[in-house]
Amino acid sequence: MSDTILALLGFATVIAVIVLLLRNVTVPALAFVSVSTITAAILVATGAFTLDEMAGFIKEGVKGVHGTAVLFIFSVLFFGVMTDAGMFDKIIGALMKKVGNNVVGVALMTCLIAIIGHLDGGGASTFLITIPAMLPVYKRLHMRRETLLLICVTAMGVMNLMPWGGPTMRAASVIEMEPNDLWFQLMPMQIVGFVLAIGTAIFWGLQEKKRIAKLGDAIAAEDAGKYDDSDDGKKDETLARPQNFIFNVILTLAVIIVLVLDIFPSYYVFMVGCALGILVNYRGKKLQNSIIKSHAASGLTMASTIMCAGVFLGVLSKSGIMEKMAIMMAGVIPAYIAIAMVVCRNCATFISPVAPATYLGIGLAGVEIKDHIKYCFGWQWGVSLICLVAGLILGVITF
Repeated sequence: MSDTILALLGFATVIAVIVLLLRNVTVPALAFVSVSTITAAILVATGAFTLDEMAGFIKEGVKGVHGTAVLFIFSVLFFGVMTDAGMFDKIIGALMKKVGNNVVGVALMTCLIAIIGHLDGGGASTFLITIPAMLPVYKRLHMRRETLLLICVTAMGVMNLMPWGGPTMRAASVIEMEPNDLWFQLMPMQIVGFVLAIGTAIFWGLQEKKRIAKLGDAIAAEDAGKYDDSDDGKKDETLARPQNFIFNVILTLAVIIVLVLDIFPSYYVFMVGCALGILVNYRGKKLQNSIIKSHAASGLTMASTIMCAGVFLGVLSKSGIMEKMAIMMAGVIPAYIAIAMVVCRNCATFISPVAPATYLGIGLAGVEIKDHIKYCFGWQWGVSLICLVAGLILGVITF
């Protein structure tokens, strides 16, 4: 099978998954594993790869995302325990006294937290810092969670231009340039991106303010029909541990700091955090088991999606098909445009249905992947175009 055919098969596979997700035909996990299996069968049947080779690709793909899957399970459990213990109730109560009903202020705060949180270049850590902190506020004010994600991914896309960001390093390797040197050239473009990120927060904050005013008392019913907050309604007040508030805050800050410093694997940090949080707040095997079971469903559902996405990535990435897709694109597009595409793709990184971090973000926010893509796609496309035009005007991208 020629490289061109392999590339076309790769594009067809990606398109098939996206169509299944957007048309709500099936859940993401089943879409990934079914389409990937069909593609793998075609590749083996045509002799492009042997059965053993394909099995190896799938193993490598799953191995590449298993850390993210485990991270999601224990991060959901950790923040669930902190919520049960009442830590967030006190923090949000104090925060609400400060911001009141200032929806635009909340949107701006989201943007700033995401920018600061993404200084380490890690999408997973940024979602883990921003969403658990801001989601309760969004719920309280009846702001859409899709807006929370949109503001997050816009800010994160801008920060991905930092020299230690994966896309920038990959672009630098393509044009044989040091990441720092490339970043200095891209800095004017990144400044424009910062303005766009702040502008995104202000614009969508105003949109949320108008929506809340328009719907009035009906907004609670709309949220109830859109989001699955069944767990919120079942919250057991006997699980609150106000006497442990200081300990829980210190533990949460310690988890976040170690996470940002990247000393240990992220999933291990949350494992330790869960162990300490449960042991201190809830005594007795029976109660501890009950706490873990109460948060298991949401964690395992998204973890299974991430693992199935690993199968998808294994079939396409580990087999080299994605590289052939990139080469095919570079073959029909001038090199400078290809480089511009690599840089501007930052805006779409965290709405991609094949990026594991995307599923971590939507899982924490409680948003369906199809809703996330539909809500963010047009806006992120516009941000990308503005960054591209700015790069051309400022001389960052030259013909």
